[in-house]
Amino acid sequence: QQAPYQQAGTYQEPYYGQQTQMGVQQPQKQKKPGKAAGIVGLIFGILGLLTSACGIMVVPLIFCLVGIILAIVCLTKNSSKGLGISGMIVSALGLISGLIFMFLMVGILSSAGKSFGEMDWEEIINTLEDNSIDDDFDYVPGDYDPVYTEDGFGAAEEVLPSSNANLTDVNQIMINGTVYTLPVSFESTGFSVNEKSKDDMDSLATDGWDSGEYHFVLLDSADGYSVWGFIENTSDSTVYSESDLKLTGLNVDNYSSACTATSVKIANGVTFGTSKSEVVSLLGDPDSTTDDGVYYDSADGKTELYLEYDGDDKVQCIEITVYED
Repeated sequence: QQAPYQQAGTYQEPYYGQQTQMGVQQPQKQKKPGKAAGIVGLIFGILGLLTSACGIMVVPLIFCLVGIILAIVCLTKNSSKGLGISGMIVSALGLISGLIFMFLMVGILSSAGKSFGEMDWEEIINTLEDNSIDDDFDYVPGDYDPVYTEDGFGAAEEVLPSSNANLTDVNQIMINGTVYTLPVSFESTGFSVNEKSKDDMDSLATDGWDSGEYHFVLLDSADGYSVWGFIENTSDSTVYSESDLKLTGLNVDNYSSACTATSVKIANGVTFGTSKSEVVSLLGDPDSTTDDGVYYDSADGKTELYLEYDGDDKVQCIEITVYED
């Protein structure tokens, strides 16, 4: 058919019309190649980031690698740049976090002498805690569960636990064959203060330590192992030199692999690996308990022993603190 015209004598472009359902097609939008790859890549990147945050080992690395590849495809196909770049960033973050976690796990397993699949989460967490040193460790000796009563004036008075255990000679501790009798002059022990406790020693030289002031510091021995210990000013005046300090407490918790745990013991016969029942047979019932271990006091109240147990009820920490009058 001939196309209609508007008016006689006025020329108008012929109207051919769009094809209808009777065989005429509507114009279609052209799809951008690679956009689907960008969307899928972003999804894989998000999955990789989430699984790496959950502590899963190899799976997030696979997700993130696939996400990066699909994001590159999206960019090379001249599709949505924002989609491709987003997928690339998310996948890269997931890949980095996954690699960090994997290397951390490999280090934990190698330090424990185990391979993948031989170590459960509880062992992994314990290994992390044992190999960590908190620079801001705030320790208060004698951290009992306090019990209070009223004194003659109605004021609250703390009731310290009384000893029902025999702690004779508990002020001696042997570490790697060397016996330390506490308290003792710090200089005579041969220990040096680790760099992690440098701030404590700097305060000694600049401000001095008041009478009774103590610091819980990491100590290095000449034999190459490290233990925690209490250094205290037991004099009646302020001191400014290490030569005036005494070592009043030692804590052995296997912080250093060079410290042979089985050789650490106290005079009563308690060693690493001793069970709770064996400790009770040697020392009697503890004076006080905490979430982590138990406390014993000497009859004169000058010596305190703290024992910590692992999941198998074996001693994993021995700590002795001796107080002077």
